[in-house]
Amino acid sequence: MSGSFRFHSADLETLLAETGWLHGVASGLGYHAQAADDAVQETLLAALQFEGGEPGRGWLRKVLRRQIGMDQRANARRRARERLVARAERDDLDPSLALESIELNARLRRAVAELPRKEREVIALRFGAGLGPAEIAETLNESANAVSSRLSRGLRKLRRALDDEAGPRDRAHAFGLFSLFTAALMKKNLALFVILVIVAGLVPLGLRALQRDGSSATIQEALEPELVAVAAHGKEQSLAGPVAGASAEREIATHVATSEIVAVEEDAAVLPAKGSVRIRVVEALTGLPAKGVALDLVEFHGGAFWDQTLRGSTDQNGLLEFDQLSPGPRVAYLNRVDPHGDFAAETLEVIAGDVAEVTFEVDAASVVRGRVVNEAGAAVPRARIWVGSGMGGVDHGQIVTLADEGGEFEVKYIGRTQFLSASAPGRAPSPSAASGIGQPFDENGRLLLIVGSRRGTVRGTVTDAAGVALPGATVTLGGLERPESTGTEPISYWSPPMRIERTDEFGAFEFVDASIGEVPLQARIAGSGLWAQTVLITDGGVLEVPIRLIPGGTVKGQVLDASGEPCPRATVSVHPSIHGALSRMETVSAEDGRFELRGVTPGRVEFQVQDDRWTRILRHHVLVTSGQITTWNPVLPERKELRGRVLSESGEPLAHWGVATNPVVNGVVSPVGTGARTRADGSFALFQDYGDLFQIRINAPGGYARPVLTLGPMEIPNEEQTYVISDDQIPSAGAFGRVVDVEGMGVRATLDVSVGGPDPRSFEVRTAADGTFQIDYLSATAFELSVLAEGLPKHEVASSSPLVEHEIRDLGDIVVGPD
Repeated sequence: MSGSFRFHSADLETLLAETGWLHGVASGLGYHAQAADDAVQETLLAALQFEGGEPGRGWLRKVLRRQIGMDQRANARRRARERLVARAERDDLDPSLALESIELNARLRRAVAELPRKEREVIALRFGAGLGPAEIAETLNESANAVSSRLSRGLRKLRRALDDEAGPRDRAHAFGLFSLFTAALMKKNLALFVILVIVAGLVPLGLRALQRDGSSATIQEALEPELVAVAAHGKEQSLAGPVAGASAEREIATHVATSEIVAVEEDAAVLPAKGSVRIRVVEALTGLPAKGVALDLVEFHGGAFWDQTLRGSTDQNGLLEFDQLSPGPRVAYLNRVDPHGDFAAETLEVIAGDVAEVTFEVDAASVVRGRVVNEAGAAVPRARIWVGSGMGGVDHGQIVTLADEGGEFEVKYIGRTQFLSASAPGRAPSPSAASGIGQPFDENGRLLLIVGSRRGTVRGTVTDAAGVALPGATVTLGGLERPESTGTEPISYWSPPMRIERTDEFGAFEFVDASIGEVPLQARIAGSGLWAQTVLITDGGVLEVPIRLIPGGTVKGQVLDASGEPCPRATVSVHPSIHGALSRMETVSAEDGRFELRGVTPGRVEFQVQDDRWTRILRHHVLVTSGQITTWNPVLPERKELRGRVLSESGEPLAHWGVATNPVVNGVVSPVGTGARTRADGSFALFQDYGDLFQIRINAPGGYARPVLTLGPMEIPNEEQTYVISDDQIPSAGAFGRVVDVEGMGVRATLDVSVGGPDPRSFEVRTAADGTFQIDYLSATAFELSVLAEGLPKHEVASSSPLVEHEIRDLGDIVVGPD
């Protein structure tokens, strides 16, 4: 990604260090290896001759793309001249010879298409991307011997297929060509191979723009879908397979490069005007650039949220740039925590020819250190570390780093409820874990991720209603789910994260090294409804699943307020009955309040409409018909506000207590509600966005298991309320103390408080900067503390005896440090 990295033209060593990055950009633009070398060399030469200052990556990228455009136009003119010169000669050819040549090329296309996917893959990488067997092995994370064997098998099958179909003349022609192909590869004579391809009437694979000359059938046309599928592995960043490269830096760089692949046109002047988005991420206190921060850029056009997300990570300068974007609104999501512990988002407007910029801040103190092991506890080196994109149960994320040789890793700017998972070749992904949920730590306070040995395979084909294969469909396996609690210990691990694959040109997909058990499988393509099913994966088993997609419906209309005026920039979304990334659909209304959602799953669908200030919400069911347009004009209700104070019987304010309202629909209390905490004077205010009748609940701090006061169903009162909690419902015990290091200095820490007794509960308390803390409203029972301080092992503290009513216990200094 472009950044502000600078170097002087005389600093040749620094300049040459950019060669790998430039090759990645050229590959991302579809340039094949040999032509990329030429373009990169020309770019470096221009940089050495540059006298206008110190060129940075942004300047290098522009020069490289300009060089590619010049090369393309030159190639286009050359091909045009060749076609003019060659036309007379072709007219003189024996028509039977020309027909035989066309038939031979057609057979070659069919033969390539009929190869197994893995053989097509290595042939595509060998002849399309210009990679040698060793490079292919590194890209696919397989041995060089396996790649060479697969390549040989593929060539033999192509040769046999042509030989079986060919007549005497074509059989001799094909046999001779493939013999020479094999000899050229054995001698590593690339020039000879290219000459032979041209002789055979095959245009070399490489720059996508050069495919537009359709005068002859080529092997590129047969391998093109496979090249796209190979690139998609990097783009999707699923745990299904490795990312190209042998180092963390190369894996992450490959992800970034493949996530911005664009087609380069022969004549840039005919392209529609595009814009860019530049995102800067800095550390909150220091202002230093934050490297490796994951971000999403989402477009809501048509409502296909799941299919229009661009992902990437910041470079060493804290920058991430998305270019070649169509004009229109986007939302940038920060997938790490800001100084307030939130996952920030900003709405941007992409303007043609302009760069929209936004800056996020992240919390440098939020660091998670962990270790990847197998089921026997042995370290797993070089495992890929996946981080979820948001707080709590998420459906998608990114691979952000690799574990070291000892299986250890570190991820910065990460929230305590943000999930991580690990994967390694030949093993099932680890269950997901978060540092603030349960106790998934080893004896040194490191987050423990355990990859499994029991795994299976899920594969199948996606077709439309008529049985026609659908290439490019999105298929997901799994999703982050909370397991059933035994009630005796905190839940430390959730299910492995969701994995994503795109179907190949035959509509086929495959998930290897999948976790065993009952797992949700979902599929969708632009314009279709959602297909969803739970499948059972067994150890060592191979499950074949046919998937048939039906057209979705379209819902369009205008969002209005209670007075009948249009509501611009309102969010209209599907409130899915089936959870998962593919079920999420959103769009934003235009300035006149109009919206349109395409590809909605047929049936009775619940929609949610929310204004741009998130102050009014409407939920409503709409009947959607496959292939049909449904018109619906939602009217947003007025916002309801509940205000009041929470006091004890003696009139003392109760601070930090929880107040929540939940809608009651058809006599059933909705699990989704709105909550607030009381202030120091016991006051609170919360807004309820939808519904007519509500249940009001008041809880002691951390007391989510059993409310101390429940009211309703009732309407939200207009006047301020006073809620009095009886003294026997108010936990009267407490504790205080200080967290210090081995030298007696106070340290900032987080305390996870677990309270026993008939109403067990847990909550979190943060110390002040000097390490002091106070815990109020503890029950007269035993309690435990888990003390987490940055860079230090977790420390457990158990009460020496149960608390008694009205006791405020002094816990003294709690020392944390190396064991």
